[in-house]
Amino acid sequence: MMKILIDNSGSRLLVITGLLSGLLGPWSAFASTPIHNLEAIQQTANAFVRNRIGDEYERIDTQITGLDRRLRLHQCESELEAFSPPGRPLQGNTTVGVRCNDNKPWTLYVQAKVNLYKTVLVTSQGLPRGTELQASHLRREQRDISSLNLGYLTDESNAIGQILKRALRPDAALAPQHLQTRKLVKRGERVGIIAQIGEIEVRMNGKALSDGAMGDRIRIENQRTKRIIEAIVSARGIARVTL
Repeated sequence: MMKILIDNSGSRLLVITGLLSGLLGPWSAFASTPIHNLEAIQQTANAFVRNRIGDEYERIDTQITGLDRRLRLHQCESELEAFSPPGRPLQGNTTVGVRCNDNKPWTLYVQAKVNLYKTVLVTSQGLPRGTELQASHLRREQRDISSLNLGYLTDESNAIGQILKRALRPDAALAPQHLQTRKLVKRGERVGIIAQIGEIEVRMNGKALSDGAMGDRIRIENQRTKRIIEAIVSARGIARVTL
């Protein structure tokens, strides 16, 4: 009887031990597998963004997110490679890929927020539509240009003398779409025509048949001959033509 009991308990113990070994064996092997440090993945993505952007901007802020702390990626034996998915610009909210190319490859996509800063022109006060911009209307301020969807301006010479197409609030970043070139010639106005013939200049008067800004080619009716010519606006109320 004792022998049977020992055999039975022994067999039961063996079965239980075998089951535990079967269940814990794979887990034990998994737990002992080196896991890749998530901080290293973040650093790889961050370095990739900064290297790709270069030195064009005054300041670059990057924040890598989307890494689940429960991730268990095996330790990559080769150097991690970061890449940008096609069609995804490296600014604003974007995505960066990080992959391992060793004998157990894996690829991970992480979310990144990239803020790019430049000093741009902003309005120093509220300005109504039709304002001809002066230096006093503008100031410089560092802004995150990745959020300026309409673009931006950095040089005052591209803004002063231009006309606002729309009203702007104070501290608004100035964009090319906000501006239109001041018209130096208006349709129906009397225009001075300067015709260049070699080294000789001939002056005559005409009537503008269209508006024109500096450098625009417009049609003008010669007041004396009624002939219609094309000339290039060169100053307020003046257009030049080369014969």
